[in-house]
Amino acid sequence: MNIEQKLKLSQQTDYIYFFREGIFAQLYGVSLYLAVTRLNLDLNLCLYKYKSLSNQKILRAGLPTKKLESLLPNGLANCQFGYSYKNLWHVDRNSYNRWYKKNTSELLSINCKNKHSKDFLSKELIPLWLTEEERQFLLDWQKDKYRQATEQYFIETLQRKIVSSYA
Repeated sequence: MNIEQKLKLSQQTDYIYFFREGIFAQLYGVSLYLAVTRLNLDLNLCLYKYKSLSNQKILRAGLPTKKLESLLPNGLANCQFGYSYKNLWHVDRNSYNRWYKKNTSELLSINCKNKHSKDFLSKELIPLWLTEEERQFLLDWQKDKYRQATEQYFIETLQRKIVSSYA
């Protein structure tokens, strides 16, 4: 099943659809919204860029299928692409749209914590994690406060971090 088919099915409101991808079950669209807001599943939301959708960024989340099966032992039905769960709640499209926009914009402003996010998000969104010493150096920095060799070493260290974050 391709991403277009998954997204189309995920916009339906009759079931929550979990798409099996390896050992994980992925959620998209209204299914993701319902899993988070109604089933209270603790999911890490991520934005993924899909080339087949003209690099459109799509909100998605997943969890191991074994965990899903243990969280929802009753009502979870196996199907060709993964699992379905009967939707027992009314879906307010306006609430869903607000939720989706809010989470998408938040994730655009920070890097997704998913270890694969750098493969899908544009490179300018990859954060540079600083040690406490590096952070303090930047906070305390003033022109001519440190020797040139110290500043050069600091800049070279940051440069190596940036290069390694794109590897």
